[in-house]
Amino acid sequence: MAAGFRTLIFSPLVALIKDQLESLHRFGQAAGGVSSLYSKFENTRTLNEWKRGDLDFLIVAPERLKNEEFLQALRTTPPDMVVVDEIHVASEHAFNFRPDYRKIAPFIQELNPKVFLGLTATFTSDVEEDLRTIFCLPDAVKTAAYYERTNLQMHSKEFTSNMQLLRDVNKIDGSAIIYFSTVKRLEAAYREIGHMVEGGACMYHGSITPNNKDTNQTMFMNGSVRVVFATISFGMGVDKADIRGVLQVTVPGSIEELVQGFGRGGRDGGACTCLYYMDTDSIDIQKFFIDMGYPPKSLIHAFYRAVKSNLDSDGNCNLRIGDVCRLGSVPTQYASAISSILFGEGILARAKQETPLRAKILETPKTAAQKRIIEGITEYGVRDPKTGYYEADLEFLAEQISSTPGQIIKSLKTMVTNGLVEFEDPGNSNPLRVLAPIEKLDTNKLTKRRNDAMTRLDEVINFWDVKDEEKHSTLKTYFERE
Repeated sequence: MAAGFRTLIFSPLVALIKDQLESLHRFGQAAGGVSSLYSKFENTRTLNEWKRGDLDFLIVAPERLKNEEFLQALRTTPPDMVVVDEIHVASEHAFNFRPDYRKIAPFIQELNPKVFLGLTATFTSDVEEDLRTIFCLPDAVKTAAYYERTNLQMHSKEFTSNMQLLRDVNKIDGSAIIYFSTVKRLEAAYREIGHMVEGGACMYHGSITPNNKDTNQTMFMNGSVRVVFATISFGMGVDKADIRGVLQVTVPGSIEELVQGFGRGGRDGGACTCLYYMDTDSIDIQKFFIDMGYPPKSLIHAFYRAVKSNLDSDGNCNLRIGDVCRLGSVPTQYASAISSILFGEGILARAKQETPLRAKILETPKTAAQKRIIEGITEYGVRDPKTGYYEADLEFLAEQISSTPGQIIKSLKTMVTNGLVEFEDPGNSNPLRVLAPIEKLDTNKLTKRRNDAMTRLDEVINFWDVKDEEKHSTLKTYFERE
């Protein structure tokens, strides 16, 4: 395994790290993980095991590149091989998903491993071009293939109602996943038909608490419930062999996304019914996502000017993102995409966070939003047994619970007022910094990416019209084209 190379693996999700570790351990491999799932003591012990040579595999999230202890351990004992899972998020989705993936490239260049491997199921021509530039791999060998799993029985259907969906899922003899593009649509369907699903059902999406996510995933994996209503985030690292149905209710953003979902079925070789519904309303939702992901040039420039005009004598902008939007007259729904674009292009950056969030839980809150924050702090933070305070990286916490640092701080201040927590505000300990002029932004590239996203949407819409018996051959041609 890994040709005898000591291997560092960058993995996108904490839950995926856990699953990958368990899989390696089943194969008798010496593997360790460093993540927020483990205490500071456990993470330090794992890094020491790596330095001693006791581990052949070390799995981490890219956010660890912010941690000095991790950096020192890998510089002291560099890996022979580096693997980056879901590498496409350094390009196509880094603007609105994982900009920290871009920090992997200079770290790999520093370590200079013997072998580098990037893995993805989303490798369009523009993504390939970008990744070769980001990771300085102009001549790297590419291997692309579509594995024609004929046990996946793909069918196109018109969507008529949630009751039709209920009838279809209840015909499936075994576990099934029902995919939706939005939480709102998912929850509406679950409220209407979830209680009528034979064998029981649960939900999985970014707005439920981390504990509930784990509980629901465990129930689905062990068969306590037969069906999960989910967004596309469910399934990454979920290795359940006997899934007999995958139902894509809303039109996804690309053929890659559709195939990733279908590919989670029938991994034991057994038959899996894969239904792709045509719901024309959801096409407008995907177009909205594209619009939000690629804001107008005028708004990006306005955001940049608001940051630059509010720098202090040390070159820091101590405003929160929401305040920057307000001063720049930028609608807040564009905030995430704009900041990610400017971070990803090296125009803006966050100064190093010196002060972690510190909170002590006094009572359990009653609202779902507050519970989600408290559960996130207890799950992803480290507790000091002497003081009872948890310390957590604010940005990492926000990402894991699908929130923002500003929303977390605001909610914690409300909880302080209500006597639910004690809380030390880290303040703007990681302010914005300007690294380059806005002229560095390649707006032509952004326009091309937006157009490519629209093309991919058209392709997946057109795939619905492909005859069922020709779907596998069409996908083979699609993925193996140059």
